[in-house]
Amino acid sequence: LDDCDAYLITGSRHSVYEPEPWIRRLEAYVRELHAARKRTIGICFGHQMMGLALGGNSARAPQGWGIGRHEVTVLAQEPWMVPAAAHY
Repeated sequence: LDDCDAYLITGSRHSVYEPEPWIRRLEAYVRELHAARKRTIGICFGHQMMGLALGGNSARAPQGWGIGRHEVTVLAQEPWMVPAAAHY
């Protein structure tokens, strides 16, 4: 965990819910990174994995893949959500 100053989890053609062994190992590793307070950035698959590993939910979009800017509404504030906001 101390080999890098920060970690980047990129996009993938896979879904975070696929039963691939490497995906489950990555999920556990994300929890280790979080427990060790390591800087971690997730992009697409990566941010879905971070959310899933840390207790959030992720689901396939009913309309399929999408790109661009999207606003989300926060349903429950968590202590790590700094700064707190109703919308992102």
